[in-house]
Amino acid sequence: MSGELLGDSDVILVAGTRFMVPGFKAKDGQTIIKIDVDQRELDKDHGTTIAINADARAGLGAIGAALRGRCVEDAQCRKGERAAEYRTKLKTFMDDEAPEQMAWVNAVRAATDDDAVVISGMTNIGYWSHLAYEVEEGGEFITSGYFGNLGFSFPTALGAKIAAGDRAVVALCGDGGFMYAPQELATAKQHGINLVVVVFDNGAFGASRWDQEHRYGNREIGTEFFNPDWDTLAAAFGIRSQGVDTPEALKTALREAVALDEPSLIHVTLPVMAPPFQLV
Repeated sequence: MSGELLGDSDVILVAGTRFMVPGFKAKDGQTIIKIDVDQRELDKDHGTTIAINADARAGLGAIGAALRGRCVEDAQCRKGERAAEYRTKLKTFMDDEAPEQMAWVNAVRAATDDDAVVISGMTNIGYWSHLAYEVEEGGEFITSGYFGNLGFSFPTALGAKIAAGDRAVVALCGDGGFMYAPQELATAKQHGINLVVVVFDNGAFGASRWDQEHRYGNREIGTEFFNPDWDTLAAAFGIRSQGVDTPEALKTALREAVALDEPSLIHVTLPVMAPPFQLV
């Protein structure tokens, strides 16, 4: 869908991104304006018409100032129509193709305030949250971007909570990713870093396991593992924990956890499900 929007655009402004849309190449007549602080990114050939070596914030600010008051009303209306069309198409796709995943994402969104900070790890519900979690003004949604780092979300959330103060901070972790740094529960407890860690446990590196099941005749190699008893693990660090297995139960547990003045772990049991990048 993003490729469709790019293909239909006359001018594309790209700021601080690798522009990793599979197979994208500028069409004849398209103007691509690319802003990046790294000259090496500007040197990559995406058919860039205008390359601007600048900090993204400064570059966009300068362009915005230059264009202020020059927008055409019809263009503004059309932009709104295209955005609405895209959101409708995306929502239809997600509701039709991934209703179970959407139920979990919606539970997280319903349980968090608009100013919450959500750190999304490399886990199925994290992937779908990239598309479906609605971030309101004042809120933040943090991912590892193109790096795809397993295990980054919990340690990142610790730092985010220190910076966020009284705002709720929620780390969405897979079971495999969380086990890269479970010892940081001690950090949370010792220093009173009162975040909420949600561990989605499907007993596997789920995206790879789904791929093996559906594309390689269910030939499992190295994707399933033995998990700890999550309540016992949390208790060993003096951390409050709760297990859930439905979206509604997650919503209730998360609402309770973000209201507490202590770190919490929520353990979610769910099956291996398709990630978005294996449905498109």
